Amino acid sequence: MQDKLEILLKKIELESEYYSFFNTAKLEKIKINKNTREANFIINIDTNIDIDLYNKLKEKIKNSFNEYSIVLTIKPNKCDIELLKKYYKYFLEKYSINNPLLNIFMDSIIDIDSDIKIEVANKAEEMRFEKIKKELETDLFNVGYDYKINIVINDNLENEIKKEIEKDLNKTYIKQEEKPKSNLKQVDLDDVIIGKDIDDIPVFINNINEPIKSITIEGYLFSSIEVRDTKTELKILTLKITDDTSSIYGKMFVNNETDKDYILSNIKVGNYYKFQGEVKDDLYSKELIINIKNINKSNKKKNEIKDLEKLKRVELHAHTMMSAMDGVTKLDLDKHTRELVEKAIEMGYKGVAITDHSGCQAFPISYGIIKNHNKKIRNDIKEKIEDLTNKLSLENENEELKKELEKLKEEQKNPPIFKGLYGVE
Repeated sequence: MQDKLEILLKKIELESEYYSFFNTAKLEKIKINKNTREANFIINIDTNIDIDLYNKLKEKIKNSFNEYSIVLTIKPNKCDIELLKKYYKYFLEKYSINNPLLNIFMDSIIDIDSDIKIEVANKAEEMRFEKIKKELETDLFNVGYDYKINIVINDNLENEIKKEIEKDLNKTYIKQEEKPKSNLKQVDLDDVIIGKDIDDIPVFINNINEPIKSITIEGYLFSSIEVRDTKTELKILTLKITDDTSSIYGKMFVNNETDKDYILSNIKVGNYYKFQGEVKDDLYSKELIINIKNINKSNKKKNEIKDLEKLKRVELHAHTMMSAMDGVTKLDLDKHTRELVEKAIEMGYKGVAITDHSGCQAFPISYGIIKNHNKKIRNDIKEKIEDLTNKLSLENENEELKKELEKLKEEQKNPPIFKGLYGVE
């Protein structure tokens, strides 16, 4: 080992058990940038060192030279390509902490020659990878891999993913006739929406943690079905399903507009259904999804909350999703605010106070809902008064109608409107 490098390793107190990795290595130079207070330690070595040793070495140098911003550069005489792939995944995992969508590129290396070729499925993925390309090239250079990254769009990649999933679905769907009509329903039973009758006992979604050939779940859609067109006639439908123990994506593939419209018109947000299919690791989303083969209606209903007290409360401390970690919801701001205010109205409350943390983004949404509700109440009273007045012109002596009219006129002076209160916590 070179003397200068041995002095450095002793100074940073690297454990002697690691010295064998640096027997033929040498400390080429230490570059100091006085303006940025950056110190770049450059070490020549036979081949690349593994991730744990690199991180340990860098951390010990940082601790010993804490007045500087440390860069550790390894310059190997021979590159370990298998280790490069591990470093690639390591850096992708690190970047994915702040951007989980980068996980889709974990297995995207297709070739390492004069450059590193990264395969993506479309232009959107190319643009996403471009944002980390320079940082990744720099990180790889510092661990000993002086390569440029070349991004390659493979138009067939997306189709290959669809074909893999579609193989199983072809067993379920009947071949289309010349005149397009939906052939998704194979059994003429009232409860069957798609495929066949399901007689399996459903399992809870939170118990699904590995691929399963055939499984049945019972849940409801908590969001609209997403439809993605492809370059062929194939359409990908994504269903967001929950049973309130957990949630999972359901995927379906259809070959024409008729089948797509049939699914969209027969499966509604908020309704319970039985779904049967295969749980697989989705190559595109990199998580477990269920490839749906059969869908049946379900008699299960969502639990409705009712307030049966005669004297209703007024909620003076309500948060929308704009209160981070306190009003978190599966819905967007508009839908969540609407759900909050409309539920309070439905349960007979006289008002609700929106008091988010340091923000008032929900105020105009809430105000619009309440204004329309109160306008309807006033219009309803006005229409009833006009209706009774017309009736009394024909039945002038009807005392009951007169009393009802007086009661409505009093109510018109002080209508049972819903009150919105607005504050900030």
